[in-house]
This record gives sequence, structure tokens and C-alpha cells, in this order.
Amino acid sequence: MEIINARIKNVTVGLDDRDRLAANMTFECPHGSCSWGFILTNPTDSQRLLKLLQYTGANEVNNLNGKIVRAINHDCCFAGFGDPIKDEFVPTFGEELKEVTEVQFKELLETK
Repeated sequence: MEIINARIKNVTVGLDDRDRLAANMTFECPHGSCSWGFILTNPTDSQRLLKLLQYTGANEVNNLNGKIVRAINHDCCFAGFGDPIKDEFVPTFGEELKEVTEVQFKELLETK
């Protein structure tokens, strides 16, 4: 598990490849980037997106461009994001929204 600062870029809202309404964005890190989409018709994904907005202080999805968060990479996959300062992280996996500490996140990854 690696925690690194990431800048959010290329935020768009539209239909994904399965015709679901989604907010898609790229998380750029010093040694690479990854794209992620929040499915807006999925209640848990919508809650995750609201947490991302809260962590960045943005009040609209389009205002996420250029904002900084912490990204969690695990086995070359985007596993979650976190508040830029506080010990608060949200996994991008699982059926329900969880806000956890770094230690709890590591425990979740071990049981995944």
C-alpha cells in the first residue's frame, strides 16, 4: 500500500461505456496517473463522491479540477483516496461507504 499526494484532473460528467451516468477523473501523482469513475446512479459511489468533494472543499464536481487529495495505490490499483491533511480515507471498493484511518485501511486490504 502506498499513500501519495495526487492532483485531480480531467473531471467530466457523462455516460460511461455501459451508459451509466458517471463522474470520471484522473488522479495524477508524481510517478504516474490513474483514472477513476464514480457511478452516480450507485448510492455508495455517490456517497464516495460527496466525501471527495468534502475532502477537497469543492462544492461542485467540475470544481474538483486541480484539487489535491491523497491517493492510495495497492498492487498497482487505485484503492482509495483521503483527506489531504487528516487521517481519513475512503476505500473505492466494498458495498458500503467506509471512512477509515490509515491503519484500518491496511487491515481492510489484508482481508480483501
